[in-house]
Amino acid sequence: MPGKATEGGDRLDQFRAILVELIQGRVSLVQAVMLVQQRLPREQSTHSANNRVFPFGWEERLVRTQFSRLYNQAVLEHLIAIGETHCFVAHSSDEAPESACSVALAGQTHEVAVLHTRLVESYVRGVFTKTVKIPDHPHCTHVVMPQTAASK
Repeated sequence: MPGKATEGGDRLDQFRAILVELIQGRVSLVQAVMLVQQRLPREQSTHSANNRVFPFGWEERLVRTQFSRLYNQAVLEHLIAIGETHCFVAHSSDEAPESACSVALAGQTHEVAVLHTRLVESYVRGVFTKTVKIPDHPHCTHVVMPQTAASK
């Protein structure tokens, strides 16, 4: 999980623990953001002076992006494990219609391997490109689902 906001000391371990609490339902999204503020304070980071690392609302962006990434990665890896080659990305009621993900992903069928590779390259290996991926941005509300579920 690359990212300068989680570099140094036990920041990454602290963030992972917060995500575990969120995934297990022990805290809400709002509470997870507050825990990031408490356990990963900007001023304790070696990058604290960098506004690109810590823009306004960085805590929420970090939690939302990684939570979405983990969900979509899990679904994609499940689809790979059961031999599915295609998936569907539904439109979201919260999407911005002009966003790249709404235009290029939503309402369409995609190759599972392609979306998985893009996700891993960006969010696991830290190699970000302009290629549309899921999640494509911190407030991306699109999710992958089995192609069969989309037809029901």
